[in-house]
Amino acid sequence: MKERWLSPLLLSLTAGLEGFSSPDPKERFNYAFLFFEDATFFISLASVYPYGNFFGIEPNEFFLKKAEELKKELFSGNVTLSRDLSEDLPELDYIIINQYSLLPDKKKEEIIELLKKKLKENGILCICYDALPGKMSHEAFCKFIQRLFPDSGKDRVKKALNFLRMFVRRGSFYLQSNPEILREIQYFLSKKRSMEELQERLKRSILSPHFRPEFFYEVFEKMKNSGLNYIGSAEAYLNEIELSVPPSQVPTFFEVSKTELSETLKDFIRNTTERADLYTKSERIGLERTIPFWCKRLKIFNIYPLSYISKVVDLPGGAKLPIKDQIFEKIHNRLLEGEPSIELSELLEFSERQIRKGILRLLVNQEFNLTFSDTEIRGPDKKEGNTLSKANRIILNKSIDLFTPFSPISDKSRGVGMTLNPIEALLLNVYLEDKDDLRHRFFEEIKKYRNLSASELENIIRIFQEKTLYGLLKTGII
Repeated sequence: MKERWLSPLLLSLTAGLEGFSSPDPKERFNYAFLFFEDATFFISLASVYPYGNFFGIEPNEFFLKKAEELKKELFSGNVTLSRDLSEDLPELDYIIINQYSLLPDKKKEEIIELLKKKLKENGILCICYDALPGKMSHEAFCKFIQRLFPDSGKDRVKKALNFLRMFVRRGSFYLQSNPEILREIQYFLSKKRSMEELQERLKRSILSPHFRPEFFYEVFEKMKNSGLNYIGSAEAYLNEIELSVPPSQVPTFFEVSKTELSETLKDFIRNTTERADLYTKSERIGLERTIPFWCKRLKIFNIYPLSYISKVVDLPGGAKLPIKDQIFEKIHNRLLEGEPSIELSELLEFSERQIRKGILRLLVNQEFNLTFSDTEIRGPDKKEGNTLSKANRIILNKSIDLFTPFSPISDKSRGVGMTLNPIEALLLNVYLEDKDDLRHRFFEEIKKYRNLSASELENIIRIFQEKTLYGLLKTGII
């Protein structure tokens, strides 16, 4: 699940960049998240939209109970949690269906029909699912594990967990050839999780008899038959062919015009494993109407110091695309003048297509972020960087426990502010606890996870102090 792109602001903007009308995230809205499993992101997101109503649906009692505890801890008065999808839901502006691939086919049809009734005319439905061809090996592995442990007795999950531990420890050429499966198993086997949580997660994934990844064209056709129009990928930049495939493959698309085929072709080129796709009831109204609307409502700001801003876009396969357009030059020059952020209305001298192209390129490398025009963005002040919000402290603790990336919520960007890799997250935790003894503490902590040389550690600390800390302060995360 691509959490960065699931904020109301970016969901609406992505629709606008594809020429669709969409909800105004600055006004009161209704946001539903189905099958969230881990509610940390969903409930934390609600904290930066106090005027929004957030509805979480989770049929699993274990995960629902965890979510209720988190809601209570964060005093989330605008969050409503439920076990079942109900006709009582209000009309919805945003709907996220997580783990769509784990639903029985009949359940999928029922859910889409109900949600289509609840979705507002310009509302956005986001479907997150395991995609083919990237998950083909994963599907085969799941079928084999289910065959090994076919019974539904109470010891089934425990036996499967023990087998997976043994299988990983002893090694196999299959896992060497499919590292994404190995990573997922290792994620499940983390010692930081309770046995109950491990078992619930395993039942819902590898041991789920309903797990079925799909090709894009399969999901597309179902949504089309339900009367929904495809907006694009929630990861906005993937809707631009030049940004989603290696340069050598761009001409391939000159001969493929149908959306369902061109998107599936992208997936074969990228070997896509997960997709998050946006659909709506409304028809495309055109960039000439949507781009000016968003330019008048948003501003853009650099997350990192300008010396760290790349002038190339990283593409699949290691290729790099230079950013040479006038949009980048204008924004970069204005930032060099000392402005902490730039109103997108300053770009209206360019054509709508130029603006769309420029914004997408700035979003690829996650070095820029967007916010509402009236949000105050200032330069970093290190005197302010001492604490995290309660929600972000919970996210950071989980990141450190599992040694996974840290994606904190920012009230400046109204969503994920930036993403730190696991080592940066660990360093941030040390910084917040004892910045005066940063080096010694960090050197001791990192030994538990990685064996790094003294020069590597010094370089990590230098980049953290020059780049990462700047971003954390500017986005208001600390």
